[in-house]
Amino acid sequence: MAYCSQCGAKNDESARFCESCGKALAETQGQSIISGSGVTGFFQDTSGKKISFSGAGIAFICFFLPWVKACGATLSGLDIVTKGPSNGLPGLLFLVLIPVCAAFIIRMIFKLAKGQLDKKTADDRILIASIVPLVTLIIFFFWAKQKLGGAPTEIFTFWFLLTILSFAGSAFGAYLDKSGNTS
Repeated sequence: MAYCSQCGAKNDESARFCESCGKALAETQGQSIISGSGVTGFFQDTSGKKISFSGAGIAFICFFLPWVKACGATLSGLDIVTKGPSNGLPGLLFLVLIPVCAAFIIRMIFKLAKGQLDKKTADDRILIASIVPLVTLIIFFFWAKQKLGGAPTEIFTFWFLLTILSFAGSAFGAYLDKSGNTS
């Protein structure tokens, strides 16, 4: 089965146009990614997917950049997970959710572009995969602030705040798609 990225209707694999809305399926299934006018299939779906994809990509990269200034060292998300106890912070394995959820969001967008997933299911999964790490990061923010003391600008780096904003952007992109406000 192939799904239309515009209306989410199921169509036969051999169909060239959506039986429900009439949109060309070659573009929505990612079968025609390159055309004379450039890239057409992958991000033609909506601007919400572009926002979600960009946010997830930025969040994934930021996980490996410095997040916290603690105990005379600057630690990335990966450092906190793997080396936490030796630097005065407990090993916070729940932070592994950050790169896992970011990779999951990117995977859902690829599956939707290839027509392997219907639009409503993809939007729901992207929204959940954006909110879970966002809540995790906010909890970590307040935990670290209490544990380490000081003003947030003395504890947290730009990259940590960018990670939070990136997941907020992914959630916003999925919300836009769910509400149908993008073209």
